[in-house]
Amino acid sequence: MSVRKFLKVVFVMMIVSFAALLSGCDKDDFAVVVSDGITNTGFADDPDDPDEILPNATVFHIKDKDEASLLKFVTAEKVEGVEIRFFARPLGTEDAWFRLGNPDSPLFTDSDGRVRLPAIRKWLPDSVIGSAPMDLQLTARAYHGDEYVEDDLGMIRVLDEQGANNPEAVVADHDNTLHRTGGANSVLDWIEFVNWMGSDWPLIDGFVVDAVKGLMDSGRDLLVVSGLPADLRHLCRTQMINHFEKNGKRRIPIVVKKDLDFEHGNDFKADALRIISGLYGEGKLAAMVGDTAREDGYGALANDVTYIPFQIDYYLDPGLLDTEGYGEIEISDISWDWLDVVNRINGIDTGANFFMQDHERVLNIAHRGGGDLAPENTLTAYETALSAGADVLEMDVHLTADGHVVVSHDGTVDRCTDGSGPISAFSLEDLKELNAGYNFTPDGVTYPYREEGTALEIPTLGEVFDAYQGRDVFFVLEIKPENNIEITEKVLDLIQEFDMEDRIVMGAFNKESLDAARIRSAVRGMNLLTSFATEEVIEFLALPDGVLDLNKHRPKGAILQIPLAEIPLIPPLIMDKARELDLKVQVWTVNDPGDMEWLINDLKVDGIMTDNPAVLEALLN
Repeated sequence: MSVRKFLKVVFVMMIVSFAALLSGCDKDDFAVVVSDGITNTGFADDPDDPDEILPNATVFHIKDKDEASLLKFVTAEKVEGVEIRFFARPLGTEDAWFRLGNPDSPLFTDSDGRVRLPAIRKWLPDSVIGSAPMDLQLTARAYHGDEYVEDDLGMIRVLDEQGANNPEAVVADHDNTLHRTGGANSVLDWIEFVNWMGSDWPLIDGFVVDAVKGLMDSGRDLLVVSGLPADLRHLCRTQMINHFEKNGKRRIPIVVKKDLDFEHGNDFKADALRIISGLYGEGKLAAMVGDTAREDGYGALANDVTYIPFQIDYYLDPGLLDTEGYGEIEISDISWDWLDVVNRINGIDTGANFFMQDHERVLNIAHRGGGDLAPENTLTAYETALSAGADVLEMDVHLTADGHVVVSHDGTVDRCTDGSGPISAFSLEDLKELNAGYNFTPDGVTYPYREEGTALEIPTLGEVFDAYQGRDVFFVLEIKPENNIEITEKVLDLIQEFDMEDRIVMGAFNKESLDAARIRSAVRGMNLLTSFATEEVIEFLALPDGVLDLNKHRPKGAILQIPLAEIPLIPPLIMDKARELDLKVQVWTVNDPGDMEWLINDLKVDGIMTDNPAVLEALLN
């Protein structure tokens, strides 16, 4: 047989095999996965101009595709020769789909089951170009005869060519940066990999979800640029929708190495960031966050983009700090959590806060405003405490039924006022009718605030802040309700309104509440310090010194507030660890002069909370 006949036979066999494949496959066994794309409103003469990130689609042959796992996609057969058509419409609308591409030049999948759209912006209608920046919903349809299967979870980000209206963008790696374990393929990564049969791989860190949502809610774009293989795109995209994107609406473009014709590694990340930076405009890329210095770091620094190294386990391999072209990453520059990432993106310097300064003496903190001297958490108590020598006022806040933040330790009004019931059941107007000093007695016999004309109101937080505008008064503020985002946001609003960021420490016993305050303040660009939640105090006390030596533990809190009863257990350990991490230590609630002297002279704590600031002031003087 001649070579020509042989090739002809092979070709016929391929066609027959492909026809047999199509005829033997139910279209329901086809899974088409479309990628994302990014373009701007400029036009290029060359349709293959590389300043667009072009969508592509891959067709898989998968049985029971609705139960598709990582394993199924990795091992699935890719289907060649399937016609793909791309369509788009404005995201979040029910507008008619418009086709992307030339109907006279149909696109077919290659031997990898994949096809790429040659260009984007030349096919965009004027309405889209005139509305940029905007996002489009993207679908790819894989035709099987007259029928098709489609994937409509793709997106195209259309940017303004001039860049003036484009938002700031943060680029993040996916594997080991957005998921729970972090690090460069650490042992924990492999342990977590046991969930590979599921759709949520890798496991997402719960704290990073709030951070990423916060960045996007603050008007920034987030883009994932990852070395993940295209086979994992479907799972990665589903994961982004489940964790970060509201109501299934795509908000995060995903770019993997198969989306660009560059080698994986330094060049892939560098060229991807070059294209993205050009599309967004000069100075619009805020940072590249990633755990691999030689790829993420190299790519960022090659494009003059800030690199935030994330959880690099350099202690196993110091070579992981090398950007392989731009020097080594400083160990002190490594971020170990997304709160630090957000703070760095926003340029927050917590060192400006009053509580982080080195003070000449222990801070005298009036617990509940000095409840032994005047009715607690009232303006009268605060003025009395300041007159007695207090440096700081401690207070607690709750939310009324009509949404006002008020100052009270208890969640009910029973103990301190002449009323009864939960604060959350009162309107502010009704709450103001109560006498906040009704049950105060300095001697157990007399009740001076029950006399006519002496009644005190429960103050709102805004009234407290307003009373101390322009005065050197500082606050420790505790949010009492647990997991209440409404009160957290309202407190942050008031802190910003009265410019209290550098004069306050926020606390909560509940970690979820405190985490919400941290990340929501960070995404606002606020310079807010927090204390430790209860479980964080326990974690801190149990933390081995070896972890500190590796510089891997950076507490989210800056002020370690510990009850007096726990101090005698391990005082040297508390103070040594705190000093090593540049933390300030405050102790509550201390009313005995002997305890005060011990804390001042022996432990050398930074602050003492007391119900009687006059007693503490006498000792400090």
